[in-house]
Amino acid sequence: MANKNWPMGFQAVQRLGGGIPVIRTYAMNATAAIYKGEPLDVALGGTTGQVTKFASKTNFNTAVAAGKLAGVAAEYYPGSALGSTKTRIAVWDPVQNVFEAQMNTGATAGMTAGDYLFKNAQATTLTGGSTITGLSSGQINFTSLGSTATYPIRVIDISKDVNNCDVNASYCNVLCQFVQGFPASQNTSPA
Repeated sequence: MANKNWPMGFQAVQRLGGGIPVIRTYAMNATAAIYKGEPLDVALGGTTGQVTKFASKTNFNTAVAAGKLAGVAAEYYPGSALGSTKTRIAVWDPVQNVFEAQMNTGATAGMTAGDYLFKNAQATTLTGGSTITGLSSGQINFTSLGSTATYPIRVIDISKDVNNCDVNASYCNVLCQFVQGFPASQNTSPA
């Protein structure tokens, strides 16, 4: 059965070890839209304790290893251009949660779950999303799957979503964790 192409960014599905995902709130340093499921950066330069968008997927793929992943947006922020005056945003903890994300194209017939599991990967586009659903358009780059230790995402299981669990087809959903993240002990603006 073919998987559905429905990018959603990274959606927290459970706490590591089970239970409800861990959410924190942070002050925002953003005027542009932030989409639910979009990884967020630790804002620097006089804005300690705030989160902001990653400038690009390249920034994300290198920043995670440096411990600069604040978390993943747990809600949609439409941006100040649409009149939003929010100053805080709910963020899923990057270390204590398990996330579901979609692979982009690339899978071929004959693949098994073993071709995905415990492999590290990079993200695809992270900065866009849908203003209708509020979801990030981010996916995991299938061609980056491998053992490269500096890649920020680790695939730990295949999704149980019956519409997106075919490992032989593009757009398979996987469960993943971030290899590194912003340590909770450095959180300067707890929930």
